[in-house]
Amino acid sequence: MKLITTKTLVAAAALLVTVLTMPVWADEAPSQQQAETAIREALDPMPVESVKPAPIEGLYEVIVGGSLVYFTADAKYLIQGDIIDQAAEINLTEQAESSMRAAVFAEQKEFVRFPAEGESKYVLNVFTDIDCGYCRRLHDEVPELNEKGVEVRYFFYPRAGVMSDSARKAESVWCGDDQQELMDEAKAGNHIPRKRCDNPIKEHVALAHEMGLRGTPLIFTGKGTKINGYRPVDKLMAILIGDDQ
Repeated sequence: MKLITTKTLVAAAALLVTVLTMPVWADEAPSQQQAETAIREALDPMPVESVKPAPIEGLYEVIVGGSLVYFTADAKYLIQGDIIDQAAEINLTEQAESSMRAAVFAEQKEFVRFPAEGESKYVLNVFTDIDCGYCRRLHDEVPELNEKGVEVRYFFYPRAGVMSDSARKAESVWCGDDQQELMDEAKAGNHIPRKRCDNPIKEHVALAHEMGLRGTPLIFTGKGTKINGYRPVDKLMAILIGDDQ
């Protein structure tokens, strides 16, 4: 699932006003099928993953290129923003986006894995820079997370770019015989042997941008909850436990 940026969606919204073939239903609200057809036609050729009724009557929740937006049933208006259930104090948009992100990470196959000890209860997907101070601080606590049943999956994000020294270290970790040991050494600031091979670093960087990365570490739980920046183990565990409630 490839995500589409806000900029692209804004451009799409501008295009909607130029659609001249928009269906009109004079006397009754369009059916869900009619609404879906109108929305898909309005967004063509962008990839629409799903169209379904939103929590607010008359609006439709649309996943387009991995981004969540809302449309009126006649596809005349595109709405970006959060829908919040004030009575339940739940951000329904964030809830839907978390599910969408969880699906994206479930598709990923290439990452450096630090498995949980014993039963795997939780997953943390972490975008990391080898030389990032807070990333190193988090890495020091990975053994404790593993002991608590948390599997940590690392995705590389060299902040200085894919041609940087940090990217070369990431490649050496990926291409080595023991990725965990090499990650430990690199995170400790120790020298690791230079190795080259096909690697997913560029794909990791692209995924990070699609996920809205603004700094490292950027963390997502297995259920898609977004955590910006470093959090100590107790805070991470509270978030993970909260995901299950």
